[in-house]
Order: sequence, then C-alpha cells, then structure tokens
Amino acid sequence: MVARWGGEEFLVALPDTALPAAEQVAERLRRALAEGSRPASLGARQITMTFGIAQLAATEDLEACLERADQALYRGKQHGKDAIEVAALSPAL
Repeated sequence: MVARWGGEEFLVALPDTALPAAEQVAERLRRALAEGSRPASLGARQITMTFGIAQLAATEDLEACLERADQALYRGKQHGKDAIEVAALSPAL
C-alpha cells in the first residue's frame, strides 16, 4: 500500500515483509525513479528519492514505528539524499 504522508513524503506499507526485503523494494523504487524518463519541462534535472525504513516491533505501537522511520528518512536526507536508511530498534524494544 502506498499513501501520501505529508507534503513530499509517502508511506509504503509492506505487511509481512522482513527488513532485507523492504530494503530491496526501496532500492528498486529508488533506481527506477533515477533511471526513468522525465517530462521535458524538468530538463536534465535529477530526481532522487530517500527512504527511511522501520519494521514494526511486537512491543511498539504504529506511531513509534513511524517515528523511527521518519528519523531514518531525515538521516538519509542529511547524508546527501538519494539514500536508504534503516531504523534501528530502540533498546527498550
């Protein structure tokens, strides 16, 4: 499931998907966008996508998982964008 989550953010939910498989999906999406065709109005401008990935832990609520994914997303943006960052589980989980 894909949904718009904010101004320039989207949420991709991958039920029953382990982190390595989610990373593969993110990489395929990132690469497809980077290599895809663009409207002439964009010229040669590169389009990038940054992903923050988090797996819902059995002991956390969805809001906490989304917060971890958001933090990972912003780490990727701080490191130059066009990246995939995986959120670590908090020690309490």
